[in-house]
Amino acid sequence: MTDGYPHPKFTERRRQLGRDALKNGDGDGTLPPMEQRLSRLEEAFARVDISLDRLSSDIADVKASQTRLEDRTSLIGASQARIEERMERVMDRARDMPTPDKVDSMINSKMGIAALLFAGLGALIAAITYAAG
Repeated sequence: MTDGYPHPKFTERRRQLGRDALKNGDGDGTLPPMEQRLSRLEEAFARVDISLDRLSSDIADVKASQTRLEDRTSLIGASQARIEERMERVMDRARDMPTPDKVDSMINSKMGIAALLFAGLGALIAAITYAAG
């Protein structure tokens, strides 16, 4: 391999043509096809930069959305805790409420007491009426 050309197919004539084209061309020491390829690569990289900027913006939006969701999730957790606390208080009150059987027995005992009072009052009235009469 001579003159830095890696491929043995290059002949001396081809090498000389390449040197002349680089020295005498208007591409400032480069071949015109190389300028075209470089221009296409630069355009492609510009498009890649635009795409990366869009992706970066989208990722920032996703992170902001994630933060908002995390905030909402913590609010939901706090609300759930308050609801559970209130439900526990309601359940405590429900446990303290009398059962239907207890209510029936309380009513029956009060009616029994009222019946005894009326019977006693009736007996008192009868005794007073008998004594007065």
